[in-house]
Amino acid sequence: TNTYSPEYGHSAGAVLSATTKTGTNRIHGSAFEFLRNDAVDAKNFFVAQGSPKQELRQSQHGVTLGGPIAKNKTFIFGSWQGTRQNAGATQVDTLPSAANLAGDFSSLLPKAITDPAAVIPSATGTGFTRTAFPGNIIPASRFAQTSALIDALIPAQNVPGAANNYSVSPVAVNHRDAFDMRGDQDFSNADRFFARYSYYELYFNNPGPLPAPLIGSSNFQQSINNQSGHQAALGETHVFGASLVNDFRAGYNRISNALKPFVSTDIDPQFGIGYIPPHPGMTGLPDITITGYSNLGEAAFLPDAKGSDTLQLTDSLLWSK
Repeated sequence: TNTYSPEYGHSAGAVLSATTKTGTNRIHGSAFEFLRNDAVDAKNFFVAQGSPKQELRQSQHGVTLGGPIAKNKTFIFGSWQGTRQNAGATQVDTLPSAANLAGDFSSLLPKAITDPAAVIPSATGTGFTRTAFPGNIIPASRFAQTSALIDALIPAQNVPGAANNYSVSPVAVNHRDAFDMRGDQDFSNADRFFARYSYYELYFNNPGPLPAPLIGSSNFQQSINNQSGHQAALGETHVFGASLVNDFRAGYNRISNALKPFVSTDIDPQFGIGYIPPHPGMTGLPDITITGYSNLGEAAFLPDAKGSDTLQLTDSLLWSK
């Protein structure tokens, strides 16, 4: 069902084969820098009028260096790459108007906002009817404590209209460092050994559209991500003769991934939100969804910490006959 060789097994995605450099009898190295920034970028079409264009500061840089430890026998090669990126991503959401936040829904008339505490039996004797708030205005005295505290934090609209009236370009921070080190040993013309170790660490802060503690995450990727990876491999190639070659490989891979909320303290009691048992890592406001409007609170499924370990042993014997 696919074109992969048997040793790779069946894969739902891609199979990636990477080859790393080895040192030589001469010292070789390189340095590089790739730079982008918003100085030459156009302004995003959806950025609110009068607001600055989204920020972009991106730098990818690194060095490589390799050479001999013992001529014709032992070699070493290493590299480092650093990525530093601050990138604004324009997000457009819908927020309630200042009148709505004050309880004034007169603009919705003749659609009535009814009082849930004023339910009376219908004149027909079957069912119930609700009494509308006069003028579609909910008195401030009827605001729930939680609603009033959260409403006070919702920013003002910055784009005209009842929908898509809030545009912002929060800056996502992506910092990554990757290191590779490889050593090779030629025991003879027929026997060669190598060992390699790679490590990377990532810090990714991907904010929601609203200020803390509202956040307004639309998915769990809008969080703080601390990630790291280790990879080690060794291999030995032995030539038994002109027609028989053996290649042994061993590899180990570990990836750790930890997503966490932006607010690191349990603030539910401050907003009068009960019935949520305290638990380490479960902090910030819960995910609050109101149909037709921006989400409020932290993303669901946070915190999300996981890791994976993979060990692989392979041996290939090539016989040309």
